[in-house]
Amino acid sequence: MQVRTYWTTQLLAYCLLATLFGASYVTNDVREQHPRILRIISTDDGHYHARVKAALLHRWGEVRNGVTGGEHPAIGGPPAIVETVVGGAFSWTTLKAPQVMMLLTIFLTPCIVFLLCGLLRKSGMGEWWSIVGMTAYLLVFMGPLQKPVNMSLSIPITVAALLTLQWAYQSPRLIPVLVCGAIIGVLPAVYFWSWTFVWASTAIFFLLHLFSVPGSTRKRAQTIALCSVLFLTSLISLPFLLDMLHSSKMDPNFAATALRSTIVLTHAIESIPRTILLTVLLFSTILLVRRSGSSSQQSWLLPLAALLGIFVCMYQNVIHAVRFTFSSHYYPFVCLAALLIGIWACAHAKKGSLRFVVVGLASIFLLAGLWDYRSVWDIVRGEYYVRNIQHLSPALHNLDDGVRQTVLTDKTSAHMVTTWTDDDVVYTAYIKHLLISDEEYAERYCLSEMFSPAGPDLLWLSREVVETGDSAEIERRRAQFAAICAPVRQHPRTFLKKYGIDLILWNERLHPEWHIPSSYTLRSRGTDWSLWVAPL
Repeated sequence: MQVRTYWTTQLLAYCLLATLFGASYVTNDVREQHPRILRIISTDDGHYHARVKAALLHRWGEVRNGVTGGEHPAIGGPPAIVETVVGGAFSWTTLKAPQVMMLLTIFLTPCIVFLLCGLLRKSGMGEWWSIVGMTAYLLVFMGPLQKPVNMSLSIPITVAALLTLQWAYQSPRLIPVLVCGAIIGVLPAVYFWSWTFVWASTAIFFLLHLFSVPGSTRKRAQTIALCSVLFLTSLISLPFLLDMLHSSKMDPNFAATALRSTIVLTHAIESIPRTILLTVLLFSTILLVRRSGSSSQQSWLLPLAALLGIFVCMYQNVIHAVRFTFSSHYYPFVCLAALLIGIWACAHAKKGSLRFVVVGLASIFLLAGLWDYRSVWDIVRGEYYVRNIQHLSPALHNLDDGVRQTVLTDKTSAHMVTTWTDDDVVYTAYIKHLLISDEEYAERYCLSEMFSPAGPDLLWLSREVVETGDSAEIERRRAQFAAICAPVRQHPRTFLKKYGIDLILWNERLHPEWHIPSSYTLRSRGTDWSLWVAPL
């Protein structure tokens, strides 16, 4: 493939991806008849938009939370450097968080086209195979790449980290080393699954280099470069790691939050079929690399390191018995490693049955990803997490008045308040990831359901907290939360005061069954919504 054709193809792919990402917003606009609220793909939208909003409003100490706010905001999760940078960069504008992320998703996220092609080409795959690999990966992950921050920005950053690692290795000079160390160093503040995958892959890449590459002057320069990358990474990441270590050791609510976030103590694996396939792929790849020998010119180093890295990340709990929340969150990186090794096998490995085994298994992971992330077609059709929110636009405009208040509403409408206004809310589904006690978490949920005649769904709450199939544990939790929620139902004003609630937003279309007592004062009303002032 000619160089001009190679770059023209990438540019066309960038434009096509940007167009497809923008099309989902156009579809939403047509179906909703000129909405003022952008579509929500999942609950992730509200969570990460809220963090970006905190940065847009210069609430730097609350970016990791973005939801509860007030005088005593709950402590958030890991450092949110992407949300901080994005919010800070656009804070001079009057744009809202969803609008900022829409622009970045349409114009910045498609840069993954150039990053993926660069990674594959730097790994020695050639222009043609780089285009093929980029196309295959983006076809699978077109859906997740439209989610705000994670994955729209974290996946490109992850690919950029691997690309700069290969750059620093092939060009062991100061600038590549500094760029690589800086990107890998900030990853702990970006996304848990990104940094653990990249760190594991980098460490294994270094070991493979040390013990597999023949000694030479070039190897010495590469070793120095990799050591410098590791040192710089450690230096930059130290504050983020110490922050997370302090939270895990010193915060009394960390254990409860970890369990709610499904960080569980178990040696068990999540998927036996996936484990078998990944294990066979790994050992087949190792055998294929050994057979290919020096003819591959170490082009296998990064693909094999990435495959070993994701294998370690997926099954680290088999050793230390701590399974980090949803190993399925690693799947984009499982597919990335499978893609790298599959393209390498096509481009460099010796022909034979083993080569077809590796390519076939790598393809299975990509096809499984295409099925798992088929929600992209729902996005194109305009089917989202929730659509009955457009009528809340006047209510949100009413709330966004420059006066910071705490709003009580249902968990779905709460996403709209935290992303489109300067106000805080009592409860959203992502409250469970904040460093609060189970008691406070249950109180907040029950308070958000206080106007529902049926009351809170304690069975749902119990499963949300422990996410286990143990019926006895679910029943124990249900009884625990029933005792916590009873006072909320009996003495609502006490808890309205406790959480500093100023206003109630009633989404009458979503919850027509709600009943607000006459002691509450109606502030304003629109089509299928109303705002009420909480009694003193």
